[in-house]
Amino acid sequence: MNSTLYTIFSTTIRNLQGFQFEDFINNLFLKKFGSSNYLPTRPKRDKGCDGIICSTKTVIACYGPENYDYKIFCSKAKDDYKQYKIHWKKDYSNWQFVVNHKLSPDEIKYIGNLHSSPSIIGLEQILNIIDNDLNNYQQRELAKYLKIDVRIYFTHEYISEILEDLLKLGSNYNHSPSYNPKTLVEIETKIKINFDEKDVQSVIGLYEDLMQEFSKIDHLIKNYEDEDKKVIKNKIIADYSLETGNFKERLNRIKDKYLQIYSNSRDDNYEYYIKAVLLYHFEQCIIGEKVK
Repeated sequence: MNSTLYTIFSTTIRNLQGFQFEDFINNLFLKKFGSSNYLPTRPKRDKGCDGIICSTKTVIACYGPENYDYKIFCSKAKDDYKQYKIHWKKDYSNWQFVVNHKLSPDEIKYIGNLHSSPSIIGLEQILNIIDNDLNNYQQRELAKYLKIDVRIYFTHEYISEILEDLLKLGSNYNHSPSYNPKTLVEIETKIKINFDEKDVQSVIGLYEDLMQEFSKIDHLIKNYEDEDKKVIKNKIIADYSLETGNFKERLNRIKDKYLQIYSNSRDDNYEYYIKAVLLYHFEQCIIGEKVK
């Protein structure tokens, strides 16, 4: 997770309070543990239990205060732990207190005195779960749940994932794509060569929308070894050559193919970045005709 994304997750989670925070933790733990291993409880009259991790027999109690006060923190933890001992401890040997802020040494010590095993999770531990236990798709879904603008904050993750997938499934053919920059065609000319006249203006508009991503794609590609760059280019060339029809039809089939293979669902943002990667390579004359 890059630093900007880390910060926006941190700020957003810190501002969740009460039932909002509890609902978020349920959403997060369902992604981490799965619905068969994590059971949320009803938000009211839960007898001190906000969720259960089945595999470890752990009862979860959440606390998301608007304004932090150590004495109130201790009182809340003590009350929830009392409820846990009365209603849950017989069947569930572990208890965990989850809060929406960075832990202090005093908090860790207080919870440790209540329950011996590691039993408190704070903001840093939550962010660590998001970063290390969720895949890119799950992180994006969690961001959408938190109303974080995925298009703004996940650009790097989307593009990196697409390039890595192309590299992983690419084949290093003998054909080595190369071109002389002096022979590159102006993009509007190239669009007119490869698309029907009725589509030219809409494609130019799409290109202008997507070109803001090209510098990011270029930066990421430059970090690859030359052989890996070749594999990515060859993968796109090979997939393009296997399709039939005019350029628009072939491009759309490749886009749909990549979306089906590389995305867990119909993700509009993922589709946007696939188009960006393909049009970037179109601009670089890796695919498409340069002359009539």
